[in-house]
Amino acid sequence: MSNSHKALSRVPWLVATLIGIAEMATDMYAPSMPQISDFFGISESITQLTVSFNLIGLALSALIYGPLSDSYGRRRVILAGLSVFFLGSLACSYSSTITTLIAARLFQGMGSGVCLAAGHASIQDLFSGERCAQMHSRLSMVIALSPGIAPIIGGYIATAFDWPAIFIAITCVVTLLWALIFRTFPETLPQAKRLPFSPKHLLLAYRRLFSNPRFVGYAFIHIMAITWVWADSANLPFVFIDGMGLPLDRYGYFFACLVGAYILGTYLNQKFVVKLGMTTMLFIGLSLTALSGITLIIAKYIIDLTPLLVVAIKLPGSTGLAFIFGSAPPRAIEIAGEDAGSGAAVLSSWQMLFGSIGIYIVGLAYNGTILPIACMTVFSVTTSFIVYFILHHGKLRPIPVAQ
Repeated sequence: MSNSHKALSRVPWLVATLIGIAEMATDMYAPSMPQISDFFGISESITQLTVSFNLIGLALSALIYGPLSDSYGRRRVILAGLSVFFLGSLACSYSSTITTLIAARLFQGMGSGVCLAAGHASIQDLFSGERCAQMHSRLSMVIALSPGIAPIIGGYIATAFDWPAIFIAITCVVTLLWALIFRTFPETLPQAKRLPFSPKHLLLAYRRLFSNPRFVGYAFIHIMAITWVWADSANLPFVFIDGMGLPLDRYGYFFACLVGAYILGTYLNQKFVVKLGMTTMLFIGLSLTALSGITLIIAKYIIDLTPLLVVAIKLPGSTGLAFIFGSAPPRAIEIAGEDAGSGAAVLSSWQMLFGSIGIYIVGLAYNGTILPIACMTVFSVTTSFIVYFILHHGKLRPIPVAQ
């Protein structure tokens, strides 16, 4: 095996590390949100703005990182974005008011956005079709370890040292990540395949993407799934800790059960996606998610829910989520063609934008119970099913892959 081939074989694991650390920046922080509400003397909805603005930063920056990586290569852009990620994390740890914390979280998100946009595009540089979907599932299995472990670590850090220590830990991790990428990440986009960067070319790329109904359809399904996932992640700590009396340092263990179900889903998806195809796996994923959401709404009115029962009901949906994430995004990016970087940027950007909207809506509807989260899940899956049937049974005008 040549040195260049060995270097490229490391890319999937490095991308998994990149995205995992970006996920960790939120998941490690989630258990401390009730603590932050008490520290600043603010409401839950104001505290959730620290998550929403972080996602907005991700959304805005991803639209730029994707096209930049199409023009200047993935490696250089990733290193630049990680530098911003470092500065934002450091600023969070020194925030003395909720306003400065929200602003710092926005800046932090503008850095971590590079992990998703350029990271996913790097995978698309090396793989295609069902093989790409299979690789995304393998990556998801590794990436899922971060939200499984991060809340546990974050809960213990917040309990022992208070919430600023979480951001100090993230700053240290991002520093190590920058050094790792600098030393080991090869360039995956050859010079011959790069596109010139200009506002005109940028707008043309996005025009091609948004005029393609199949790209928009698969992107929409992915975005709606992310909407309820982020709304769930930002509001579940308040439901469990404040509403159900779960100790702060125990929250991570319950969340880890959901992550375990997701990891099982990534394993099953990579095992069956080549045999059954992405379309079938996507349908199964949406069905399992709908089952969990509807069951949770019914259970709310007939039994006294506990954190353990809520997690048990949500397990099928967490498994189905892996099928959705392993099918919709790779299909959308594949349809994007040579605009893969811009396509990945759209997915990363809009999923964070709609995620922040989902957090805000569920935060406004928060009543101390699981009901607002469950309703958001059912709404997201219902609209996704509509788009799914239009994609596969409707008469869409065929549009060629972007050239």
